[in-house]
Amino acid sequence: MSVPPGAWLIVGEAAEKYRMMAGRSRNPHIAAILRMAANVLEQAAWELANGRISHSTLENLEVMENLLKTKGQPFSPVRSARELARRYLSKRLLEISEIAADDIGLPSYV
Repeated sequence: MSVPPGAWLIVGEAAEKYRMMAGRSRNPHIAAILRMAANVLEQAAWELANGRISHSTLENLEVMENLLKTKGQPFSPVRSARELARRYLSKRLLEISEIAADDIGLPSYV
């Protein structure tokens, strides 16, 4: 399964927006959180561009979404990236399980 075309680019643009928001923030703690969100989104964009999503990146996106929520910062781009990564990972794991079932001679129930 391939990643939807341009998905990595959209996630990368969201990372740049968070980086710009961090630069404009007057609160150093909020600026640090926004920079962390940008870093997590950049990692997700890189992994999407390479067609691989790690569980740790998915967990980092979830943690960052919750942190942004608690600090009253915009979190929908992080949520969208997390959902995209989760769907990609789920479909990829399903494909792997079907291949494994074929290899050992089990019928596919999907």
